[in-house]
Amino acid sequence: MERTSAKMIVYSMLFAIRLVHFSNNAMQAVIPALFPILCSTLKLSYTEISWIARKT
Repeated sequence: MERTSAKMIVYSMLFAIRLVHFSNNAMQAVIPALFPILCSTLKLSYTEISWIARKT
């Protein structure tokens, strides 16, 4: 019985780590893809947007 609950805890932790890792990678892919939209809507240069992206 104890062994099963320990397995569930390990699987839950692995799932949480995987979810956080996926969301981090997704954000790293989405932000640079938004650069052209941010340039046109906010009237910023690519340099200014990269400064903002680097600070976040």
